[in-house]
Amino acid sequence: MIRMDRNTDDQDPRLNSLWSEYRSACPEPEGSVAFMPSLWEKIDARRTDPIRTLRRFARVCVMAAVAAVLILAISASRLQYDPPVTANYVDALNAEHAADYIEVADVL
Repeated sequence: MIRMDRNTDDQDPRLNSLWSEYRSACPEPEGSVAFMPSLWEKIDARRTDPIRTLRRFARVCVMAAVAAVLILAISASRLQYDPPVTANYVDALNAEHAADYIEVADVL
């Protein structure tokens, strides 16, 4: 296991070269009086970007529309209505057994 000490120069040369490249690519910021105010200005500038806000709002609207369509599709598939019954019980039995009467009439 590699210890995380500052005196690890002889343990892994690849890791040391990686750290040195990182230090050269990302220099340490200077600790001036305006460091924190400028940092917060950068953060606030990113937060109030109107294009990002519009994109976020559009994504929310699209997701809400997709959810609404799915809910309506599921509820419409479950709400299948039977056609209204306009015939009475005798008419329904007559229509169901109409073929039986034709067969009997052909035999006679």
